[in-house]
Amino acid sequence: MEFIIWKFIHIFAVIIFLGNIATGFYWQYNGEKQANHRVLLATFEGLHRSDQWITNPCIAVIILSGLGMGYAVGFELLLQNWILLAYLFMIIAALAYGLKLTPLHERIIALLDRDEFSDQNWQEYRSMKQSWYIWAGTSTLIPFAVLVLMYFKPAISFIS
Repeated sequence: MEFIIWKFIHIFAVIIFLGNIATGFYWQYNGEKQANHRVLLATFEGLHRSDQWITNPCIAVIILSGLGMGYAVGFELLLQNWILLAYLFMIIAALAYGLKLTPLHERIIALLDRDEFSDQNWQEYRSMKQSWYIWAGTSTLIPFAVLVLMYFKPAISFIS
């Protein structure tokens, strides 16, 4: 019974986590359509806060509930190759998120938080936006790949 409770908590956190990171592209696109740097500022501040208040806590719950499931059925579950590969993918996503996307959010917010916003500032924003697409895409697509791994549990042989 303990396993099923951990599994419910795990899946619930995954749903919230994936939903939150997937909607970031919508909010960025919607904010940009307004062609107003103040609207974009509010958009990126909101994205940054949602990472702090939703994404990061969900990641902690996902890790803890995964360990809880492993504890409930024996830790050999955590040594399955598909789970180890999922861990590796999530580490890559976390590095992209922590080392690239979060600092980029902060730079975009600092740029947009100016009283005067010139054409040069818009050019700088567009340049940063291209990097944002790359790092937000990486940080979003990898967890969805992990979802596929977790669902299909493929027979992967890299540890015997």
